[in-house]
Amino acid sequence: MMKKLIIAITTLVLLTGVTSFAANEPNVDFGPYMREMQRTIKLNWEPPKLDHSTHTTVLYSIKKDGTLKNVSIFKSSGDKKTDSAAIKAVKKTKFRPLPTGFDKDSIDVQFTFDYNVYGKNGKQ
Repeated sequence: MMKKLIIAITTLVLLTGVTSFAANEPNVDFGPYMREMQRTIKLNWEPPKLDHSTHTTVLYSIKKDGTLKNVSIFKSSGDKKTDSAAIKAVKKTKFRPLPTGFDKDSIDVQFTFDYNVYGKNGKQ
């Protein structure tokens, strides 16, 4: 049976600071920042070749100056190589300073890496 590999990367960026700034700082637009971050992390991600789908969630903080801190696995895929590749992609990324007007010291980011393998009968 021939399998089709589809790799997806999803970002969830609604943890400390980010949910509260919407009401207090309506002029801060995180959209372009998050799109660039997602694109760059995806370019840095080199997942191992697998014959099944996996999902890894990494939790990390970005300081106001763009410095990365506190990188950890939030939800493991169950595969050490997959989890390691996700951590490596985040650590390899050079983050820009947070958007102008954001007055908190940092934001926490929950970033999910989805590695999906589809077969003849659908998702496996």
